[in-house]
Amino acid sequence: MLKMTSEQWAEDFYREQMRTLQELGVLTEEDVEPLARELLEQAGRSIQSCLDLGASTGHVGQALAKSVQQVTTIELVPELVAKAKEHNPQNIRALTGSFYHLDLKEEFDLITYLDGFGLGDDDEQLWLLKRIRNWVADQGVALIDIYNPDYWQKVKGQAMNFSEIKRVYDYENSTNCMIDRWSYSDGKTYQQTLKCYTPDQIFELCRKAELKVEAYFPNGRMDYEEMSYIETASLSDCMSYRIKIVK
Repeated sequence: MLKMTSEQWAEDFYREQMRTLQELGVLTEEDVEPLARELLEQAGRSIQSCLDLGASTGHVGQALAKSVQQVTTIELVPELVAKAKEHNPQNIRALTGSFYHLDLKEEFDLITYLDGFGLGDDDEQLWLLKRIRNWVADQGVALIDIYNPDYWQKVKGQAMNFSEIKRVYDYENSTNCMIDRWSYSDGKTYQQTLKCYTPDQIFELCRKAELKVEAYFPNGRMDYEEMSYIETASLSDCMSYRIKIVK
């Protein structure tokens, strides 16, 4: 089960990160509608119910709710859940809390966890994967973004400046963790630490959770010279890749 120390930094970081991104005018509902279509295509089956883990302000869930009969979202940060509820349609149930601890009895056709897997150590990832196995329907599927260690090792020390914020990436070889540190002009610093896995490593971890990896979908990568996001990258060059897992 996830250590409380990890949950504390996660709540602080994601609250501040989302506040900053909203001030910069990114991550709107329109931005994620293509992502929602991509998720449904990658699922490759009829989806009537969906569970979105780490839902933030709910944009992905809201986009999915246009095509899915019932969507359940889970988000750790209460302020982000409140923001989501301002715009959620009636077919979204928004839950506040940790998906490492919340007690859900239902099964879902689709489970999504985007841009956040890797909180804690291997045992904590295994705990979450076992929970996902309990939540996914027999003919259902889960789509999870996994951070690629090859990419994050290469960009260690890379810095980006925007607004009054300096963002620096680090990589801890002993734990295979990427570190994403945001330093603000007022002296405050927030960071996230996420464990990275190669395709073989996540395959083995899923096997231990009695889940099968059906497919790998590479996400994009950053061109830091041009400061632009490249949507197409290889499995070795991508920032993260999405796995499709089933029972």
